[in-house]
Amino acid sequence: MAIGIRFSTVSLIMAAFLLIQLITLSSCSRDLRAGNHWINGMQLRSEHRYDDAIREFNIAINIYTEYDMNYVARGETYYIKKEYDKAIGDFNIAIALNPKRDLAYSHRGDAYIGRKEYDKAISDFDRAIELDPNLEIAYNGRGDAYMGKKEYDKAVGDYNRIIELASNPHWSAYYKRGYAYEGLGKKTEAISDFEVVLRSSKNTQIIESAKEKIAELRTQ
Repeated sequence: MAIGIRFSTVSLIMAAFLLIQLITLSSCSRDLRAGNHWINGMQLRSEHRYDDAIREFNIAINIYTEYDMNYVARGETYYIKKEYDKAIGDFNIAIALNPKRDLAYSHRGDAYIGRKEYDKAISDFDRAIELDPNLEIAYNGRGDAYMGKKEYDKAVGDYNRIIELASNPHWSAYYKRGYAYEGLGKKTEAISDFEVVLRSSKNTQIIESAKEKIAELRTQ
């Protein structure tokens, strides 16, 4: 059921916004230099040049060691490379620097899922949601962790929350909820969700998967 990277990475627009905040808060040239390397890293990551991105984040960290989002950005990149231990290490540092950074908890939860440590993941997603009750990616991650534990009813609850929060819910919430409904033996609800995927996804692999699931469920 895996459908690619679980978390929503900080966009270049967000990176630029945070850099502006950084400059506004301090006129120190160190902050500006670190921010430039961070944005370079984000650009490189968007081009799938992950090792080059990490090198840029390393420079940003060397310049501005105490800024938590430098570690979050590098941790996200390690996560994409499936280097979960390194990712968790960076998120640990980010949380130590800023215990209220919801993204750090949510992304560390994603990394724990990568290691199949579902209870640790759920604890992190709980904390992220406590900090921001509208953080969709935390509900997404916690739903995935519940799926890993085969606690399908709880997974459905989290995927429901994503759909409630989003003005235009992403097809992946319906796709995952369809599998959760299947786990609960609710074939009608599962088929309905996979049909939503057929109408809304442009991913041919996902569309074919949804078609196969619908056909399979209808023959059961």
